[in-house]
Amino acid sequence: MPSKKTPSIERAARTPARAAAARSGQLKSTRTQRRRAADARVGRVGGRAAPAPTKRVAKAVSAVVVGEGKRVPHLALFDQYGKRFNWASLDGLSYVLYFYPRDNTPGCTREACSFRDAMGELASVGVRVVGVSPDTVQSHARFAAQHRLEFTLLSDPDKLLAEAFGVWGPKRRYGHETLGIVRSTFLVGPNGVVRRAWRDVRVDGHVEQVMAAVAEL
Repeated sequence: MPSKKTPSIERAARTPARAAAARSGQLKSTRTQRRRAADARVGRVGGRAAPAPTKRVAKAVSAVVVGEGKRVPHLALFDQYGKRFNWASLDGLSYVLYFYPRDNTPGCTREACSFRDAMGELASVGVRVVGVSPDTVQSHARFAAQHRLEFTLLSDPDKLLAEAFGVWGPKRRYGHETLGIVRSTFLVGPNGVVRRAWRDVRVDGHVEQVMAAVAEL
């Protein structure tokens, strides 16, 4: 007389691979797997929130922010023509690297046009201008065409260069704190090292400040 199988064994026998896994203890709970995956996504360890960086780590991170005396990192960014920018084209030249929040906004337009109007004087002493914002290449192309901007505009959608310079962060706008580009300008010497830095810039009169610093180079 054939032996009777328990219902649980009968169910397992329908899928031999599952039955083997169950017998060897290798079949894990789907719920546990999902919980662990969720913990990994939010940076948890053992179901608990991962510890915050120590003050030493935070200090080390802040210490690498590019500023006066630091060399400009040559990150892969694209200009308004859709071409990867060749940082080597600036070797041996002084240049103005300025970060602005957004194309075609009032303050950013005034700033860009001020640099445009100063291009002749800057070019006469061998100084170039490079603008950077998170806007797309297409947005930069329209912005440059509309306002006759003949200098380079770099697209930094992932804020990599902005974060390297410490200009992406909290800022107050109409009484509210938001994340964005803190308008900033850096004057870079011919050796690729930052000579002057202006952070949290006010547009009016700023280009004149830069021009005065250029005259001291």
